[in-house]
Amino acid sequence: MRCAARSGIAAALILVAQACDDEPTGSSGSIQVAVAPGTISAVQGTATFVTVTLTRGGGFSGVVSLAISDLPAGVSATMNPAQLTGSTVTARIDLTVAATVTPVTSTVTIRASGQGVTEATTTFSLTITATPNYALILLPAALTIVAGTSGNTAINIEGTNFPAGVTLQLVNPPTGITGVFTPSPATATSTLAVAVASTVVPANYPLSIRGTVTGLTDRTVTLSLTVAPAPPAGNNVDYQFCDPLDAPVFFARQDGAGAWQGVAATTAGGITRYAFNLTSGRGGVLMVFRSSFGFLSARRVASARPTTRLRSRLVKPQATTAHRVAAAVDLYETFVLFASTAELAQDGVDACAPTLPGKTIKGIVTDVTPGQYGVVSLGGVTEYFNGAGGTNQVTFEGVQQGLVDFIGSRIVTPGLSPDRVIVIRNLNTPDGGSLPYPIQFSGPAATVPATATATMTGATGDRLEVFIEVLTSTTRQLLWSDLAPSLVSTRPWAGLSAATMVSGDFHNLIVFASLAGSPGDFRVSSRFVGAVSNQTIPFAPVAPAATASQVAAGAYPRFRFTGTLPAEYNKTIGIDVRTGGETSNGFGALATNAYLTAAGNALTYDITMPDVAGMAGFPAASRLTAGTNDVGIDAYGFTGAGSFAARPAVGVEERASVRITKITVP
Repeated sequence: MRCAARSGIAAALILVAQACDDEPTGSSGSIQVAVAPGTISAVQGTATFVTVTLTRGGGFSGVVSLAISDLPAGVSATMNPAQLTGSTVTARIDLTVAATVTPVTSTVTIRASGQGVTEATTTFSLTITATPNYALILLPAALTIVAGTSGNTAINIEGTNFPAGVTLQLVNPPTGITGVFTPSPATATSTLAVAVASTVVPANYPLSIRGTVTGLTDRTVTLSLTVAPAPPAGNNVDYQFCDPLDAPVFFARQDGAGAWQGVAATTAGGITRYAFNLTSGRGGVLMVFRSSFGFLSARRVASARPTTRLRSRLVKPQATTAHRVAAAVDLYETFVLFASTAELAQDGVDACAPTLPGKTIKGIVTDVTPGQYGVVSLGGVTEYFNGAGGTNQVTFEGVQQGLVDFIGSRIVTPGLSPDRVIVIRNLNTPDGGSLPYPIQFSGPAATVPATATATMTGATGDRLEVFIEVLTSTTRQLLWSDLAPSLVSTRPWAGLSAATMVSGDFHNLIVFASLAGSPGDFRVSSRFVGAVSNQTIPFAPVAPAATASQVAAGAYPRFRFTGTLPAEYNKTIGIDVRTGGETSNGFGALATNAYLTAAGNALTYDITMPDVAGMAGFPAASRLTAGTNDVGIDAYGFTGAGSFAARPAVGVEERASVRITKITVP
């Protein structure tokens, strides 16, 4: 019986052994995988790799297959080998990043699987960075410097992922013109101080600026330098007019708060000059412009009147077309500028800056159906195309010379952001020509814009309207507007997508707020923004209307304008007086912050029309037109650098308030 028992136990052991032999090999085995490095980065258009290491346990010796998941779109992987057999325990995974991949950080998963073992996983972090790139942006891109003096411009370095500072240099400048960059190398911005020797002949000199970074292609930009003649001996302000048609018919100046005095013109080499000396550190100039040809040239007035340049920044960016205002009789524009001596000196030489004639270029718009609108801009000129009856071809008049960019948008529903945008860069179509291909909003050049939300504060109850400009290395122009003024304070805005933007591109988000119950009164608030993102746009308080009073009657009635400004309007105060008709004489004045500060209070103005009617050569016909005249008060302020206007740069904000009151001119 003991043998029988032993035989039974043996039989049981045999059955157990047979059962174990029937189970999969390595049923108690395991696998683990690890990846190195755990964090990697790759630039768009390049390749990288990771190494996967397998650890077998519990006697498992089978084949292990590898798989990879969660790769960003546009990144491909090749595993060598894809299966680990025998003594092979490592594999290399090569990652290829397409040039169009959106920069992103992703967690990538590697899976290892084998027969009869639990799947093992591991992860690594993959960061895709933008291709190293940078652009040089000049602010301003044109300088006028008097021979024997110097001037500055800023070079902003807009880039992504470039490895080091940019070394800057002037390339073969003309004899007598030198430049110093501070700093150089630079990573964000540098100031170029240009010195012009007194021996340099007055002319326009394009200066080439080169940026160099090891491993990247050099970048160049051109600074348009106009060298102006030095003022006659003993004078520190010299107003120069290079075109006889642009010169005023009467010119007077004021030193500090002293008496106004006439300034005689001198003409040499085709340049009309009004030179004088100021000793008080501030003063004023008065210029009277006359049209004797039956037309008042908008360019002539704007080129000589900073207040007109100011108002052009405040007017909504609508379609722009060169035009003249018909006049039945001679018209006169009187302009007064109150500023520091340095500001007056700069304004004087700026009056002679060369103005190249604009070009006329045509283009065909497609894929804008009835009910939709196309906003198309070329070289600083914008046209609106109405799908219900827009005229093809679209004509762009006044396009700036040289390389320009085209941008456009299609608005499907007014009040909402566009559904398509187009950017075509570096066009140089000849005058009278046509764009090389149609403006196709459903074509391959059209892309989906980036969108975000703009929230306006401080303008409750006002009708709001959004405009978006795009600034590139060649042009600044309108991309779209919402075409639907409303009281809604949170609304969409759109701009170029990250894939469409290149180094140096940025946006200007502009919002107009029309004051409820006050026709003609409005405020403007804007911010320069890089990539499209949610923004809060605050409005400064409404500037009070000016208090106007008549101080003199007779043949030349004069008025006084006084008022105070909220602190946000910290740069200029402009006054514009006219009837609003096409045959009205006009009067404009502009006072800068530097002038008002020297006068005692930067936020209080007291401007009286100068008493110059009795001076020799003064045209009595330039008096204000009799009847009801509108008085526009343009209060303006901004952050960042600039004198009469802000220098565009990401983060800079502008604020303005326009108020209209009325006077009766006898």
